Amino acid sequence: MRRRLLRLFSLVLSLFIVFSVISSLAFCSEPLDASVFRKTVHHPDGCWEEIVLQFEPCGNRSIITGHITEKYYSSNNELLWSVKLTGSFTYNGVVSNCTNAYTTINFYQSGWSVISENTTHNANVAATTVELGKNVLGIVYPMRTVNLSITCDKDGNLS
Repeated sequence: MRRRLLRLFSLVLSLFIVFSVISSLAFCSEPLDASVFRKTVHHPDGCWEEIVLQFEPCGNRSIITGHITEKYYSSNNELLWSVKLTGSFTYNGVVSNCTNAYTTINFYQSGWSVISENTTHNANVAATTVELGKNVLGIVYPMRTVNLSITCDKDGNLS
């Protein structure tokens, strides 16, 4: 009886340790120093866009999540739409791998719509291509194609 309880206790303890290790690798619960890089592009018609790359390394230093957002503004400085790509990566100093990617699209003015959207993740790259259109008198005209990507190197540096 005592030997059986000892085995059961050892099994439960082993499962707890394995689960703790796996969950620390799978989830980013403690972001460290979040970093942000911004770029602004002005167009001849007065419209402008802001592209922001933000990343959050995890406490276990082998997982990183990056976000790149393109925000498009009218010549009156009104936000028209935003496209955000999020990519999750693992790295170990030898190789890196993109484990997940998704795109979020928001419209802040009426008439804009998504014509097509394609998000992929392959090797160490997360990428999206979004074609946006504007409805004019019931017809949607293609207005803008947004191409965003995030690349992770073997040391967890995003670009």
